[in-house]
Amino acid sequence: MNELFQIDDEELRQYMVMQPDTSFPRNVDGTFETVSYTSGGFLFWINDATRGYATHWHPAVEIITVLEGDYSVEAEGVTYEMNAGDILLIPSGTLHVLNAPKGGKRLIYLTELSRFSGLEGYNYLNALFSHPILLSDRESPEIILESRKYIIAMLREYYSSNLFREMAVSSEMLHFLVGFLRFLACRNSDDLSENNRAKQDNLHKHIIPVLDYIDKNYSEDITLEKASEIARFSKYHFSRIFKDATGCHFSEYLCIHRTKIAADLLAKSSLPVTDIALRSGFSSLSTFNRIFKKQKGCTPSRYRQMFNVN
Repeated sequence: MNELFQIDDEELRQYMVMQPDTSFPRNVDGTFETVSYTSGGFLFWINDATRGYATHWHPAVEIITVLEGDYSVEAEGVTYEMNAGDILLIPSGTLHVLNAPKGGKRLIYLTELSRFSGLEGYNYLNALFSHPILLSDRESPEIILESRKYIIAMLREYYSSNLFREMAVSSEMLHFLVGFLRFLACRNSDDLSENNRAKQDNLHKHIIPVLDYIDKNYSEDITLEKASEIARFSKYHFSRIFKDATGCHFSEYLCIHRTKIAADLLAKSSLPVTDIALRSGFSSLSTFNRIFKKQKGCTPSRYRQMFNVN
């Protein structure tokens, strides 16, 4: 019995037998990996292979859950040393390396969060989840037990023959994401009481329309005045609550969001860098190059080379 996840070893073995290919083949062209989803738009498998995977990226969010042993992942210049029970979430489009383990078992879950884009709060999740995040007993004790429960529930539904299992997997995934989003929304506050959570929830309701506006109008000139007007706060009050809610200043968030849009265009299109800069909302090529390098650690041209876009 795996005590951390409350699942029997025999149950895991049965699921592994049901996997179509236990060699875990990867369809990688350069650094881009094509993910072959099931009809439900997700892919789930149990991995006990002892080989690593070189630098790659994919449009899918990757959730790595360590069932047994240790695991090491490199992303954005950071090495995440994972232990049994840990869960690592890697945003879409993130270059990462999976180092070869000596043994153990991992659950690997891949899906594209864009399929939830019509739901309220999606842009908030997109805003806060811009870098890999490690959930563990040490880093996130308030949600790690619940997160493990939803991961195993997804696994069981995925390998079941139940009617509407795809909807069931999506349902458990949404429960997982809601807990994750609430954790992200409150982690910038030292006060984790119920009263403060209710207060934070109320403030976030004013921030979400601003994030939605930015997502639709990022290529335009978006001012602090316009954002505070949408949130129905003064500029001073809005600046403070925006920082509390997202962990960054309004101008910084604009740069992060526009850089994310630009990175996606660099990876998936052959548009000139200057066009991408303007389409992403940057006022000049020099500003774009400076901010992009600060955010991604390399120039836009170098970033495009890493993604092997022809």
